[in-house]
Amino acid sequence: MALVRFNGFKYDDAASLPLDGWTCTAGTGTAVIDADGGPTTDYAAAYVRIDRKISCAWTPHATVIMGMRMKVSEIPTASDIPMLVNFTYLGATQVLVHIEGNGKLGVYSPTSSTQIALSEYVVVPNTWFYIEFKVLCHNTAGTVEIRINGSAVADVAVTGKDTRAHASVALIDGMDILATSVTNPTMYLTFTDLYVCTGANPAPCNDFLGDVRVNAFLPSGATGTSGPTELTPSTGSNYACVDEATINAADYVSGTAGKDVYNFPDLGFTPLTLYAIAIKNTAKKNDAGARYVNGVLRYSGVNYPGALVALSDGSHKTYSEIRVTDPSTTNSLSAFSGSAAETFFNACEFGPRVS
Repeated sequence: MALVRFNGFKYDDAASLPLDGWTCTAGTGTAVIDADGGPTTDYAAAYVRIDRKISCAWTPHATVIMGMRMKVSEIPTASDIPMLVNFTYLGATQVLVHIEGNGKLGVYSPTSSTQIALSEYVVVPNTWFYIEFKVLCHNTAGTVEIRINGSAVADVAVTGKDTRAHASVALIDGMDILATSVTNPTMYLTFTDLYVCTGANPAPCNDFLGDVRVNAFLPSGATGTSGPTELTPSTGSNYACVDEATINAADYVSGTAGKDVYNFPDLGFTPLTLYAIAIKNTAKKNDAGARYVNGVLRYSGVNYPGALVALSDGSHKTYSEIRVTDPSTTNSLSAFSGSAAETFFNACEFGPRVS
């Protein structure tokens, strides 16, 4: 799977993000997560604001591509230069990008003090822009590319460099976003529309995706194509038990086996390209036996279940399954563009399956 994560944060908050694999390090004086509002009506409907650090991880790969829409509240002082993105392996830095005291972007590897590139591009405070990074981790042939609003930052076209800080492993399995000084946590970063790809096939989700939007939807009704509702609702209709933006432990569907499929709202616009769909289910098990959950995509009246994932004991966790192909043909979803993409999305229904 080349596309390993994407988030628009519309229904996320400080409680839900850790369930979805994010680790949040608190700052001083402001909330770690502020998933509320959004930059403008043209962008995603929510964002995350942090004043210390937020981290996530994935299966290790040598090449990682990451993008996000972002802004910073101020330019740091030279004595308090914050990390912007830290690409890591087992929690340790491989490649580090700073916002320098002059607002430029500095790239560091294989140590946090070895600068291998400095951009002429200057970050403007409180101004939204879309930034993308592509990093190849290697001890002699490493590369780093940065794009701003879809255009390459020419003076950060790093090639033939040592971008492997680890003694022997040239892989990246996670990242940190922004870390300010504990003593001067006045700068904060706001971001949304985030994606992470690896260099693994299939295309096109193995390279820069450009200025993307990530939209999130909650169930809006029972399936419209006679799909199954086999799980037991805590009360009322099945879909109405799982349509809350905030996790409600008293409102749920359950069962030892079976699947539910729900209607979702229309996409509401005509995208240039549809890259992927993520089916997210927040679930837990409350007995000693093994239980599993997987996402179900229903398209043209046919159910397409995903891979089973073991449920954790006693506590909720969000299980995200990313689909990048048309389930009926296995062709890339990027083949759907314009009105075809909207039609495809509107023809899909989603739900969980437990066993």
